[in-house]
Parts: sequence; C-alpha cells; structure tokens
Amino acid sequence: MAFEIPGFVNGVLPAGDDLSAAQYRAVVGTAGDDIGLAAAGTKPLGTLNNAPIEGEVCEIVTSGVAKVKCDGGVTEHAEVEVGASGGVITKASGIAIGRALEAGVVNQVISVQLQL
Repeated sequence: MAFEIPGFVNGVLPAGDDLSAAQYRAVVGTAGDDIGLAAAGTKPLGTLNNAPIEGEVCEIVTSGVAKVKCDGGVTEHAEVEVGASGGVITKASGIAIGRALEAGVVNQVISVQLQL
C-alpha cells in the first residue's frame, strides 16, 4: 500500500490546464507561471498531490516520499523516470527522479523516494 512522507509541499502555483485526472503524476512549470504535466524522460518540479482544475492551486510534493502513479511496470527499489502520461516507469533512458519503494503496474499508486 502506498504511503507518503512529504518533505515539502508547494501550494501556490495554479494549474495551467485541467489536472483533475493527474493526481500523483509528475508536473513542471509552464509559461505564465502555471503548472502542467511533465513530459516523458524529463526532470519535473515534483508530483501533484491534489487534483486541481485549471486555475486552482497545485499541491506539489518536491521532496521526501511521495505517492506516484505508474505509467508502466516498476521494479521495487529501482530508479524511476517520468513516463508518457506523467507517471513513473523503471528508469531506461530518461532522467532519474527517485527510487521506487515498492513494485507497481500501470495505474497503480506506489511510494517513491523523490531525488529531484
């Protein structure tokens, strides 16, 4: 079962799009100081802890242990990177964003020790 121990949660930047279906996915800053979903293989600001619609404040976990949704298979204790939908996958060729504290499959929420 996924758990979290957030080290820091930033709650001041607004969602640039409807992110109500993006809870527990990796996010980045976008033009106009908004927040959007991170692209595959990139380094995000952190993970989205709430589910804001456009313009609502995003709660972003930037350190500690975060709940993160899987975009593919994740091996326990492996380094992870951002997948195609802003979730995580076992690191292949992208930038490592943390280490999985448990194994996971597509759409499962797991705990990840963030290393941003």
